[in-house]
Amino acid sequence: MYRKEVKHLNKVKIAIVLGVICIVLSYAITLQVRTIKVATQGMENVTSLSDNDLKDQVLHWKARYEYAFEALQRANSDLDKVRSVAVQDLEGSKEKEQICF
Repeated sequence: MYRKEVKHLNKVKIAIVLGVICIVLSYAITLQVRTIKVATQGMENVTSLSDNDLKDQVLHWKARYEYAFEALQRANSDLDKVRSVAVQDLEGSKEKEQICF
């Protein structure tokens, strides 16, 4: 009879230990879930701020691109004018060269 009682006590001890482990694990999981909820609530504001900052940066770089593109177009039109003047001068200088020789 002594052996039966010892086996029964061992089973009870194991059951108590497993129960305590389950309670501790449940508490740890609950704590992690709460921590994640708090962390994500704080991150929503940061994400929205960073999205707004990114939008501002995109608009800023778009404006700079448009300004640079307009400057490039002005430079190209000025270059075309200079080229046309140079071609006219080149044609005139060939005529003058032929007259002199």
